[in-house]
Amino acid sequence: MVVFQAVAKNPRESEKIVVEKLYPKLKLNDKVFLIGDLGSGKTFMVKHFMKCYGTSKEASSPSFSLVNEYRFQGARVLHIDLYRLDNPLDLAELDLITELQARQLVFMEWGDKFPFLLKWATKKITLKIVSEHSREIIFETN
Repeated sequence: MVVFQAVAKNPRESEKIVVEKLYPKLKLNDKVFLIGDLGSGKTFMVKHFMKCYGTSKEASSPSFSLVNEYRFQGARVLHIDLYRLDNPLDLAELDLITELQARQLVFMEWGDKFPFLLKWATKKITLKIVSEHSREIIFETN
């Protein structure tokens, strides 16, 4: 179900949407799937969510590490990027299903490459490139 939809004309507006509209709707056990083309702003969104949570280190892209872990107030937050994976068997090495079952907040980029993972999504953020700096942001809950 679409809860929020807007076009952000620039990165500042995208940040404002995260802080004012999306962050208040997240729970610490949500599995947030970020869907969008390369360069659409998925990691940018996670960076701003992490600022909202007040994590001690700035969020960065897990494209090469595949998983970045953050902590705040004793809670564990995972940022997972499956862009470089093509084989579902590679997911077993990450113990991904266990991580999705755990009571922790997970942000997952490129999870839609593996349709069987979508059942774990409690929230979805779809980012569509409108122009160089504009993004359509669609926030859905399951």
